Amino acid sequence: ACRAFSTPVISGNVSLYNETDGKAINPTPTIGMVGLIEPAELALGGGFKGDGHTIALLGAAEGTHLGGSAYLALEKGLVTGRPPKPDFEAEKKVQGAVRHLVRSQAITTAHDLSDGGLALALAECSTGEDSPGCTVTLPGSGRLDQRLFGEDGARILVAYTADKAAEVRSHAEAAGVALTELGKTGGNKLCIEGVLDVDLTTMRTAWNNGFEEGVGL
Repeated sequence: ACRAFSTPVISGNVSLYNETDGKAINPTPTIGMVGLIEPAELALGGGFKGDGHTIALLGAAEGTHLGGSAYLALEKGLVTGRPPKPDFEAEKKVQGAVRHLVRSQAITTAHDLSDGGLALALAECSTGEDSPGCTVTLPGSGRLDQRLFGEDGARILVAYTADKAAEVRSHAEAAGVALTELGKTGGNKLCIEGVLDVDLTTMRTAWNNGFEEGVGL
């Protein structure tokens, strides 16, 4: 991966033995990296920035991969399966496209689809203090849990205003990256049509109090 992306890893740690009070945890590899954004003022936060913005996916429209996923661990109690094998060429295209769109100020939001896949990315984009909700249609036609929580690589959630739509589509096409529009920002709910409809107050309460509840405080 370092050779493919011409990216150095500057630090790391792999703890193969972690035990507290006689109970072991899973091996925890950690990679440390440093990036440079110039100018820093162009950096985007992960949340949605306003109403009426188009929400879209850069990269493959449908998630499929649940191996080693947060969904399996949290909902099924299973730490199993291999994470998706990286496609370095697809990843370079998607990452290159989103960097260009950030620098040209064509998009207002960019969020990875890592832990939890598309559903969690939409939730995180909607739970910022000033972020609006959204209404989207889930892409694809495969298994619902895969489409919601699949952690496939080379996929980034973006949002943009109507006046930037043509520019975003044009650059995605030129970069050889699929662009799938999902819906719009706005309102006080996260709505994935036909799947869930939850108000932002409930989501923000869960987000803000999750750590305390998780450790029993």
